[in-house]
Amino acid sequence: MLNFIFNQILFYISIAVMLFIPGYFLLLAIFGKSKILSALEKFTLSFGLSIIAIDIILILLDKFRLSINANSILFSLIAFIILCYAVFLLRKEKSAENSSDSDYSKKQTSLIILIIFFSILIRAFFLSHTIAPTGTDLGHHMYWTKKIIETGKIPAYEKIEIIQKDNVYSISQPSAIDDFIIGEHLVFASIGLISKNDVASAFPSITLFLINIMGMFSLFILAEKLFSSLSYGKNIAITVLFFVGALFALSGSQGNFISGGVIGNLLGNLLIPLIFYFFFRAISEKNSAFFSLGIFTSFGLAYTHHLSTFIFAFSLIFVLFFILLFKGKEFFLEIKKWLALIFSPRVLAIIFLGVIFFFFVRMPGYIENQAVKTIVGEPSRSTKAGLSLAQIFSTVGESRATLGIIGIILLLVFFKKNKYQSALILGWFFSIFIMSWKPTLLHIDIPSSRIGNYLIFPIILAGAFAINWIFEDRHYLNRNWKLSAFLILILYVSTGGFMSEAQSINPKKSNSNFIETFAISKYLKQKTTAEDIILKDHNYVSADSWMKVFLMRDYNLPFTRSFLFRYDSPTREQCTLWMISQPKSSEAKKCFTQTGTNFIIINPHYDSSQFSDSKEFWKIYSSDLIGTYYKPKK
Repeated sequence: MLNFIFNQILFYISIAVMLFIPGYFLLLAIFGKSKILSALEKFTLSFGLSIIAIDIILILLDKFRLSINANSILFSLIAFIILCYAVFLLRKEKSAENSSDSDYSKKQTSLIILIIFFSILIRAFFLSHTIAPTGTDLGHHMYWTKKIIETGKIPAYEKIEIIQKDNVYSISQPSAIDDFIIGEHLVFASIGLISKNDVASAFPSITLFLINIMGMFSLFILAEKLFSSLSYGKNIAITVLFFVGALFALSGSQGNFISGGVIGNLLGNLLIPLIFYFFFRAISEKNSAFFSLGIFTSFGLAYTHHLSTFIFAFSLIFVLFFILLFKGKEFFLEIKKWLALIFSPRVLAIIFLGVIFFFFVRMPGYIENQAVKTIVGEPSRSTKAGLSLAQIFSTVGESRATLGIIGIILLLVFFKKNKYQSALILGWFFSIFIMSWKPTLLHIDIPSSRIGNYLIFPIILAGAFAINWIFEDRHYLNRNWKLSAFLILILYVSTGGFMSEAQSINPKKSNSNFIETFAISKYLKQKTTAEDIILKDHNYVSADSWMKVFLMRDYNLPFTRSFLFRYDSPTREQCTLWMISQPKSSEAKKCFTQTGTNFIIINPHYDSSQFSDSKEFWKIYSSDLIGTYYKPKK
């Protein structure tokens, strides 16, 4: 019991040390003790900047051939903190002229606290059903995290495959994987190394839970600044917090992102609002410090998630287009002001260091592997051909989409009062909307549903603006009617939000099935060697992607019989299908012989008959949900 308590304390200390302290000292070095940032802004920004700082530190350790372990991380972190504190002492600057201390009323403050409480409570309730490490994507990511922990270095993102050439099946040499970015794994590896927690535990889901919460705060502080010039701006920010927080307005998909381990999307939804926050404050306040942090965070995003980086780049282009549209001839005068920020010493220093890091330390994997070419072009599958409007509404939530569209129309009509704010929200919205609805217009080849999830944030901003604009204190609206209509509208939006959340929770679904998968994984770890080739089923075996985390032999080992519809592709290898579905067929026998596959893991409720009736397969492990067969090599 004491050991458990100690491990929990160490884990949460590791969270604080890794995910808050580096960013806090970086802000201290840049802003000193200035009140230009509120307490909540410091808290949120420290988290996002810490993730990037930790990524950079670990990449530098690997570049200089230093082992990535608890001691090297802590030593490097201490050096980083000392450096930041030294800069703080040397700056000798007075506090900035602008204070960002929040001046919410007592009622508003109480409402914010209440919303935050329910936001955390709702998410915790969702995760109470899904906290177990069973997610397929999470298993994939934790393989690489464990690889870093075990080897002490950044891994080569490679995998082996079953290939066919001249009617002969064989196992290929390792080939590069384009789907993973090192920034998705370094933070988890650092927490695992410091806290000594196993990746096959609740710690990855808890960390993702925290990232999701901080993503909520990042949108809130962005909304605060975007609408600060409006008399009802604080009400808009509170509405944003309500939509993204208490309603779990990221929909059930974001809850599944946490439990499923969709790390890149969660980090993207944290960092993209922070980048817009930095750039908006830099331009509106003519502050080069914020501009330098915007460059720094953009740089960090590029090493964290390729899809988020791609979406942010397109969004930024659209934002610039709307600024040009709204500013007209004044746009070129604005560029001169931006150039003054860009050519300030601190911004030039960040750009220079970023270029050095990019070319001489480490490029993002998708740049090195030229993976960008795979996402540019005409849609190669129906899933990349765009979503219908009904599907987009479903992804965002019908009530939130309706309000968001009203907000978009209002921003288009009344853009002259708030040109930068309108341009940011409209550019952010239209870029993602076009990418998810008509990707052919932008010549991109990315799964449309993945892009559609990014639409939720600009929709929330536009919807919050709409609901507050409609119910602002206007003379032509009866006070009693306005209050009644407001409550009805909030109830409508809330019902949609909670229904989408309720649909994501299935209390009858048991997550205990993964225990049997973990048990067979540990058994095979002890009883097999690297010479043995294992094949498992993904269709009916729970948490099967986690088997690789126990075996740690290759990202693709055990090999997998994937979803059956995927074998309809003419270029798809068929061995993994035949060896489980038709093990007695001549094709399967050929696959067994040529690939050396000698262990099969299936769910006995679906696939046992074809093995139990054959003398060629020996049952060596049996449980209610796992059947394991051994095929002796001849």
